[in-house]
Amino acid sequence: MTPRLYADLMITTSEAEDIALKYFGISGSASPLSGELDFNFCIKTTSGTSYMLKVSRPDVETQHIDFQQKILEHLAKQEKDISCPDIIPNKEGASLTVFLDANGYSRQVRMLSWIEGRLWSSVQPISDDLLFSLGKETGKITTALFNFNHPFGVREMVWDIDQSLWIKEYVHSFTGAQKAILERYIFDFLSIKNQLGQCRKSIIHNDVNDNNILVSFDTTKPIVSAIIDFGDAVHTSSVNDLAIAVAYGIMGKPDPLEAASKIVAGYHTQFPLKEVEIDLLYVLIAMRLCISVTKSAINKRQEPDNDYLLISENHAWRLLALWMEIDTHYAKFTFRHACGLDAHPEQSAFGSWAKNQSFSIADLFPQLENKKICHADMSVGSTWLGHKIDYENNDLFSFKLKQWSKKNDGALIANGYLETRPFYSTDAYCKEGNHGPQYRSVHLGMDFWVDAGIHLHAPFEGEVFSVFDNDLDKDYGPTIILKHSFDDQKSFYTLYGHLDKSTLNVVKKGQYIIKGQHIGYIGNETENGHWTPHLHFQIMLDLLGHKHNFPGVAFPNETDIWKSICPDPNLFLQSNALLRSEKIIPRT
Repeated sequence: MTPRLYADLMITTSEAEDIALKYFGISGSASPLSGELDFNFCIKTTSGTSYMLKVSRPDVETQHIDFQQKILEHLAKQEKDISCPDIIPNKEGASLTVFLDANGYSRQVRMLSWIEGRLWSSVQPISDDLLFSLGKETGKITTALFNFNHPFGVREMVWDIDQSLWIKEYVHSFTGAQKAILERYIFDFLSIKNQLGQCRKSIIHNDVNDNNILVSFDTTKPIVSAIIDFGDAVHTSSVNDLAIAVAYGIMGKPDPLEAASKIVAGYHTQFPLKEVEIDLLYVLIAMRLCISVTKSAINKRQEPDNDYLLISENHAWRLLALWMEIDTHYAKFTFRHACGLDAHPEQSAFGSWAKNQSFSIADLFPQLENKKICHADMSVGSTWLGHKIDYENNDLFSFKLKQWSKKNDGALIANGYLETRPFYSTDAYCKEGNHGPQYRSVHLGMDFWVDAGIHLHAPFEGEVFSVFDNDLDKDYGPTIILKHSFDDQKSFYTLYGHLDKSTLNVVKKGQYIIKGQHIGYIGNETENGHWTPHLHFQIMLDLLGHKHNFPGVAFPNETDIWKSICPDPNLFLQSNALLRSEKIIPRT
């Protein structure tokens, strides 16, 4: 059988105008619109009224067209404020018209009312509010269709994320980094298949892409005005509607996870997500992108002249490369936070357990004579901290610390948890955010400003997870990470940074440590990452895939997520001087 050429399948603008006039009595000029399953046109009359003409590809099942029509009828009856097109009947009053084209192919034709708006793909900039609006409108549609049923909804569908494993057959067509991306997410998807069965199922839109999203003409506060084209609707996991909206909505964003969180937050207001659905979202988003790039590769061979079928390919590959850099757990924590949950699911349990635990300065540094703690403000704007030239001079900074300790009866200076500090201004702490450059500046641990050589002891029993020299400038230098347990089956970690190189020989990976055991020494500035001597102490409920290191500072806009992953060490110390709401500002 000779394959049909794309040129033979096409409907010209002249043919579209003839169809509109002959079958619907509508005279106007036709402009082609994008589409995969249908050939779409805007028919604009001389009076200024516009319509959407949809002409099927040959031999499309009538049941498929009926499915789409029934969806529009169903949405029109919903109480939710959903903007969707009305069905325009033909001259005989029928909602569907069938005719034979010039090549003898059977075509099915529909006319719909026109919804005004700008295509998402043409809108710049994409604001956080607009991303939230996209999530909200997508959630409305998921909710409205949740109890809708139609026999055509259950079918094989290549764009269905639940059925996405068909792409395995095409992985061999790719090489290098692209092949590695596909293989990684196929593996991830296989690992969540059982959990996917716990997700709610329903008929969904299934194609909330940047050419099916209409945005209002308000350029100051634009909102999503409509989501159109239900040709790909299918019965699948309900959360896939969100995954698809995210996949296309965040393309082109330097920080795709932050952008995704805005869409998730909007969606959750209309279709509240279950925790299992949140857990799987990162992989589902990736798999939709994998389907997209695989389909593009196939379509290049089948219809090389159809630019629409390739429209998202380059953007999708770029997004997949960025998505690969995001830790799966951190993505889950970000989405949980967007839905109003504790970012880390064990945050509350850990806090409850920690209330009945404690350690003191004497446990960490038993050789210190004065066990009192005082606080020193090292946040941005601190008058005590002074100018950059003051705190970047380690000798001068050490002198200031000693003077402040003397003014407080020789107390140990401790500080830093969730302090926004000016120290981290180099490129190593910077990234391009969605609103310009961002710096990791919110301190996630607690610093104890003790002299080099002071002995360090373990505040809890546990196991040495890592002992390693992170010897880059302004890194931790020699670092220990201990693994501990709480509530019997759950784990947390403690990190000890800026140590002496001799520490590397005091403990070893896998070693069991008892509370109070000597584990190392505080390092001097030549060994500890070039900092004024101190201990960086940090608690982590998840290592996010890190083996020897862990971020000690966070971006300000991610603080709420990171403080859930890294609880306040003062949960254990219970020092009034370190209470964040009662911090003492040092006198100058």
